[in-house]
Amino acid sequence: MLRCVIVDITAQRQTAQELEEAYAREHKVADTLQRSLLFTPPEYSFPGVSVKTIYESASDEALAGGDFWDTFACDHGNVAFVLGDVMGQGLPAAVFTAELKYTLRGFIREHVTPGRILRQMNAYLHESHRLFAEGLNEQGGDSPICMTLAIINTVTGQGTIASAGMEPPLLVRNDGRMEQIRVHGMLLGVQPGTEYMETPFQLAPRDWLIMTTDGITEARRGKQFLGQEGLMGLIRDGRSQGMFESTSIEQIGQTILDGAKAFSGGRLRDDACVLLARRQ
Repeated sequence: MLRCVIVDITAQRQTAQELEEAYAREHKVADTLQRSLLFTPPEYSFPGVSVKTIYESASDEALAGGDFWDTFACDHGNVAFVLGDVMGQGLPAAVFTAELKYTLRGFIREHVTPGRILRQMNAYLHESHRLFAEGLNEQGGDSPICMTLAIINTVTGQGTIASAGMEPPLLVRNDGRMEQIRVHGMLLGVQPGTEYMETPFQLAPRDWLIMTTDGITEARRGKQFLGQEGLMGLIRDGRSQGMFESTSIEQIGQTILDGAKAFSGGRLRDDACVLLARRQ
């Protein structure tokens, strides 16, 4: 006996189309937010200091991943340099990162000193995580945030830096010496009342400040990580080739990123960002 069953799939097709359109709308919104987060000021925006950010997402699905950065004048003569790492991808991560970025701008303009600013951000994130965990806020998350914040006076070259769980920044002197800035602190949003130490530093003319996320230092070849020594090795190689004297600041950052990718076989496992500041 032969039986014929006819199924009307119109509703299924309509549901699939609606899901596809919803995904397209979310992707467009996330793309717009991510492009705003990727904005970097021109290299010579701040008299006395050249700046550049080089970034590559480990995901093919998003322009921006967990790393974020910001560079802006916070008052007369002082410029803020921010580098952070947030877990997540897509629209929720983009919305939360945008919230963090502009909340941080407000704290920077109010307080100026990096340690106090990170203390305020830690309190803000701890409360935000609590509200999210209790279901009172749908946007956000409960993951800790890594962040480094440096404030540099573009006239004197004097700077102050504080960090919450990020890689140690490097000072590259005009004569080739390299120094790790000894600064550390607990990730943001973990423990209320955490204090964040501040470390002063001085940028002489032609000195560099180089900040990276762990996507660079955790570039991996088998069981071996690039690490801080490997990063410093990439910088030494660049100096030996005369790149720091004759190459643009953008190319220096790209060389560091490319060197980390080459170490890991051509592809990084995590988002990677290099933020460079050079005193003119």
